[in-house]
Amino acid sequence: MKPTFIKIIKTLAVIALFGIILICLNLNMFSKRQSNFEEFIVEDKPSKREENVKYIFYYSNIFGGSWELVFGYGRQPFEKCEYSNCYLSMDNTKPIPFYKYSATIIHARDNCGPGAANGIRQNRGAIKGPFIYYLMESALYDCQFDFSLYDGIFNWTMGYHPHADVPLMYGNTYKVKGKQPAPNIPSILRKKNKLAFWIASHRWSLGKRDDYVELLKKYITVDKYGLFGPKNCPDSSNPVRIDCKKHFATYYKFYFAFENSLCQDYVTEKYFQALRLPVVPVVYGRVNYTAISPPHSFINVRDFKNPKALAEYLMYLDKNDTAYSEYFKWKLDGHYKISSFPQEVQKTLCNLCHKLNNLEHRPAYTTTQINKYWRGTKKDPVCSTPEDYIPGLKKGQLNKI
Repeated sequence: MKPTFIKIIKTLAVIALFGIILICLNLNMFSKRQSNFEEFIVEDKPSKREENVKYIFYYSNIFGGSWELVFGYGRQPFEKCEYSNCYLSMDNTKPIPFYKYSATIIHARDNCGPGAANGIRQNRGAIKGPFIYYLMESALYDCQFDFSLYDGIFNWTMGYHPHADVPLMYGNTYKVKGKQPAPNIPSILRKKNKLAFWIASHRWSLGKRDDYVELLKKYITVDKYGLFGPKNCPDSSNPVRIDCKKHFATYYKFYFAFENSLCQDYVTEKYFQALRLPVVPVVYGRVNYTAISPPHSFINVRDFKNPKALAEYLMYLDKNDTAYSEYFKWKLDGHYKISSFPQEVQKTLCNLCHKLNNLEHRPAYTTTQINKYWRGTKKDPVCSTPEDYIPGLKKGQLNKI
C-alpha cells in the first residue's frame, strides 16, 4: 500500500473520531438542557438566591389590577431596597401557590360586601402570612361596607394614615443636606399674568370644594380646568395630569389644591405636585399641612375667617411681589426635597419587604379596631363636614350656591 494512501486513511479516521466525540457531547448537553427544562416546568424550584423569597400577593381589580399604575411586578420593585428578596404578584402574573405567600394585600375598595368577604375568608386559612388592609381613598369614598364581615382577617393596615402599619403617602417633604437647585424668582414672576386656577376630575365632591370655589368667585377670578371644564389643558388629553399643572403654573400665581374630602390626614398628590411647581398652593383639607411642608410654602383656607377674607389676601399678594415671593423662600434655601407618589410607593414596598424579613406577627384586627382606625368614633369622627371645619361657613350655605 502506498504511503500517500495510508496517510489519507489515517486523516479520515481522525476526522471521523472527532465527529463522533462532538456528537456525543452535543447529545449529552441537549439531554441536560431538556432535563433542566422539565425540572423547571414540573417543580418550579427557585434558584439558590431565591430560596428565601418573600412572595407578596396583591389582590385587586381596580385600575385593571395595576399597582397604582406606577410599578411593575416580580422582583423589579425591590431591586433598590435593603432587602431585595421580595416578589410582588397578582392573579395575572407568575402563578404562585397560595401557601407560598408571605403576605397578601387586599385593596379594600373593590373587595367589599358579603360575597367578597366570604371569598377572602375562605382563602385566609391557606395563607400563613399577614393580610394587609389597603386603601388610598378617604373614608367617605370607600364602599361603606360593614367591617364585621372582615372581623379577625387583617393583621396590618397600609395607606396614607401616618399611624398605619405600612404607611404609604401620596408625597412628603424631606430636609436634605445637599443643596437643591434654586429657582430664578424674578424670572418666575415676569411670566405670571393670571391669579388662580384649579383642576378637578369630578363634578362634585362630598367635601364641597367646588361650592367653596364658587363663593370665592364672588370676589376674585378663578379659572377651572378639568374633565368638567369649562377650560381645557392645551398640552395634554388628560387635564388632571402633572404636565397640565406644569403648563398653567407658569402663568398663574395660585393653584387650589383642594381635596375632595375633609378627612384626617387625607392629602393627595395634587398638593405635593404643586410644591414642586413655580406656584403657591392654596389648600383645603383636614390635614396638618405644617408637618408635611416646607416653612411658609402654602396658604390654608382655615386661616381665614371666611372666603371673602381669603380672596382679599390673594388680591393683596397679587399686587405685592415682595410678599408673594416670600412663599418661594424655602426653595431658595435649597434644603427641602418634595417626593412624588412613585417615590413613596418605592419607599413603602422597601419597608414592607424589610418588615417581612423581620416579621413580628401580630393578631388580626377586630371589627372595633378597624372601625376606629378607618372611620374614627362618634365622638371623634375621621371626616368632617365643611360647615364644621371651614371657618365662616354657615349650615346650608354651600347647598344654596
